[in-house]
Amino acid sequence: MSSITKSSLITIFALTAALAYLLVGISHFLMPPEQLHFAHGVTAEFFVSLSHEFLAFHFHYWAFILALLFTGGVFSLIQAEETWPRFYTIARLWAYLGLAVLTFDFARMHFQAIHWAAGFSSLSSPAKEVLLASGLDRLDPYGISFNLIGFFVITLNYLELRSRRLPRWIALLGLAGGLLLQLVLVGTVSHLSLLIDLAAGLGGIVIFPLWLVSFGLWQRKDQALPI
Repeated sequence: MSSITKSSLITIFALTAALAYLLVGISHFLMPPEQLHFAHGVTAEFFVSLSHEFLAFHFHYWAFILALLFTGGVFSLIQAEETWPRFYTIARLWAYLGLAVLTFDFARMHFQAIHWAAGFSSLSSPAKEVLLASGLDRLDPYGISFNLIGFFVITLNYLELRSRRLPRWIALLGLAGGLLLQLVLVGTVSHLSLLIDLAAGLGGIVIFPLWLVSFGLWQRKDQALPI
């Protein structure tokens, strides 16, 4: 693979991920309030609402899965400087773990939610109580994966800022995006949906897509990345 091809791939992956995150953020606000279950858990209204209106739900979950996959592609192609600490590699491995867990979780939650919503009205009352008590089965119910990804984004942009390889304003955008990802865990644990809305709205629609676009276009224009 040539250096031109590698830099082009970063641009393609970054722009595709940015578009997908934009769809995630927009679909978050298009879904009925009953379907926003991260802060409050699933309710009977969640399944009833999903059985009647599911288009934004589909867009939200599949766009997020696509965004995660292409984000992993961007992370894997970034060329680290030799002077960067070993911790950078460790943080990137954590990010890969977070991306993998989130991808699996969102694919699984999407399948479970659609499956149970289709037959929720026909379940007996005891079965409904069990389903609502157990909720959607998840590997990461508290959103720690978002912290792992965000921590790598913070680490990467801090090192870029220190090395002055990346324009300062792009690195600051990345730092802001990484910090916003931390709000998902805080909002989930504290049951404050406002924090999740802030992460999805400001982070998902504005900051993180803008950072990906800026980072991808800068890589394409100014970098010759060796293999």
